[in-house]
Amino acid sequence: AVGLVTAVLTAFYMTRLWMMTFSGPSTRKVEEIVSADDHSDSGNWEVHEKKVGIVAHEAPMIMAIPLVILAFLAVFSGFSIFLGKGFGSIIYYGDHHSSEGSIQWGLIDHILSSSLTYISVLVGLTGVVLGYLFYKRGDDGTSPFSTSFVSRNIVTRNLHIFLSNRLYMSRLFDWIGMRAWDSFSMACDWFDRNIIDGIVNGIAYLSHNLSQQVRKLTSGFTGHYASLTIGGLGFLVVLTRIVMPVMGWSL
Repeated sequence: AVGLVTAVLTAFYMTRLWMMTFSGPSTRKVEEIVSADDHSDSGNWEVHEKKVGIVAHEAPMIMAIPLVILAFLAVFSGFSIFLGKGFGSIIYYGDHHSSEGSIQWGLIDHILSSSLTYISVLVGLTGVVLGYLFYKRGDDGTSPFSTSFVSRNIVTRNLHIFLSNRLYMSRLFDWIGMRAWDSFSMACDWFDRNIIDGIVNGIAYLSHNLSQQVRKLTSGFTGHYASLTIGGLGFLVVLTRIVMPVMGWSL
């Protein structure tokens, strides 16, 4: 079932691509809304939109040559089934699948006798027809097939809106980028400013205050330094001659 849905969607969108590119007036000018996400000076996301005029033109050679190579391989790669063993070298089919004992013809017989072959071709053609009816344009740019039934039906209308918004994947990515990622960035910013910077600034604050208290001991007066020296010697004498013997300590 998934393969059949993929087949019809592939055929539909490839036909849509072809019709939107090669049908309709030969000279067309359309306007596309180009949006760009950026940060403002305040750090918030801003979405800038502007209309850009686009004139249909042929692709330059740097794009055309790779497309021609891919188109050639896409057109003629299917004929490889008739060369040698074809796809039999990749997928093995036993001799009982072949009416002539040949793996090559057994593979072809299996493909032509399988109901899935005709079902897949049918759904593929259905996708091609639907793509042609929906997107074929005349020289005046109008379509001979009215698609108003899509807008009249609530199911098809909502489905059309859903698909036109590309499954809302771009909005999901914008939400992830503009909301979730910004929230994570703001949390990291808070941690950096309050925890990391707080530790660094706290150490600097303590060092500054400690140095302010210590520098008060350096007055520049000889008498002040002499009194501190005598006081220090007195403290050492009391410590070594009185406190340490009483406590039973020895140098």
